Amino acid sequence: MAQPFCTTEQMRNLVGEENCALWDEIIDDKDCIPLVAYFNLIGLKTDMCCQGHNEGTQSLFWISFANEVTEQDIRDFMHKHPQKPDMPNSFSSGGHFCLRLMPRHSSNHYVYEAGCVNSANSDLYYFLTGKWFRRAGK
Repeated sequence: MAQPFCTTEQMRNLVGEENCALWDEIIDDKDCIPLVAYFNLIGLKTDMCCQGHNEGTQSLFWISFANEVTEQDIRDFMHKHPQKPDMPNSFSSGGHFCLRLMPRHSSNHYVYEAGCVNSANSDLYYFLTGKWFRRAGK
């Protein structure tokens, strides 16, 4: 039987229940909590998120970082998570980091985006373990 994709509950357990304190306070977007907790735990402070909703135009999973998170902070994070140990300048993930332009605000925000919750959870699994989550037989 094929192993399922990483679930939010699995990621919540990996990050640690004590680090997912927002769980009971957030009604929507609970699938963001493990990755939000992880980013905050390692010092990449977050300020907004959305797990994506398949209806309408909001299908993308994203987490926005606080103004204080800089390009160098993102680059440092990427260097700590190389795609392969013998390739220190490589980085690979199902999602990506980008700059979100916010014309109505005084500054722009760096954002982590993934196509879906499964992709974000697979990235979190990799960030935590250094291993890619693979379905059995894949």
